[in-house]
Amino acid sequence: SLNELNVEKIVKEKKNFPKKILFLIVESWGVPKNLEEYYKQISKINSNNNFRKLHEGFVRYGGGTVTAELRELCALYPSFLSFSEVPVDQAVGCLPSRLKNLGYSTFALHGASAQMYNRAAWYPTVGFEQSFFLDSPLKKVSKCYSFPGFCDVDLLDAIGDVVEKNEKLFFYWMTLNSHIPYDSRDLKSNDKSLCKYVGIDSTDRCIQFQLIKEL
Repeated sequence: SLNELNVEKIVKEKKNFPKKILFLIVESWGVPKNLEEYYKQISKINSNNNFRKLHEGFVRYGGGTVTAELRELCALYPSFLSFSEVPVDQAVGCLPSRLKNLGYSTFALHGASAQMYNRAAWYPTVGFEQSFFLDSPLKKVSKCYSFPGFCDVDLLDAIGDVVEKNEKLFFYWMTLNSHIPYDSRDLKSNDKSLCKYVGIDSTDRCIQFQLIKEL
């Protein structure tokens, strides 16, 4: 986890710390019982020469989406989810705040409404300078059938443009349409044979598997 690193020290010592960071959390991506399913999902990443794997592992986790966000961004584990901001003394340790203080431009993207889990309120408190949602879009693209918001794969080019234009940035992307309920119309290509190959019988699980694989 980036939040466990002494980011400030690494940057100050000019060690090999990236100037451009795309931090991606994929909604509902858990560890399947059949690991062949997982390896199939990451095959596109593993075959891409532009990626270098630093670490791979599994984290025990329980809770809602926003709990995972706070864990990864701030190393915080909230006891309740009805909040509008992260306390100042806690927010200074959040990764976006730390990187912003080191000269990074900080962006957040989630294709659903800004009001869901009060993200419009607490994203700025943890250090995001600019946030994009359904109601304040990075780019207007097609909407999901499964969940009210923008389809993730249609945002890839717009995200790439932001990364390209900024010399030093932290771009956080919380995906959306692998969130239940799953809808096959959100798939660019629906190949049920892939599901049979890894032993998935459930229609919903087959759609979810393919949605994650397409990212």
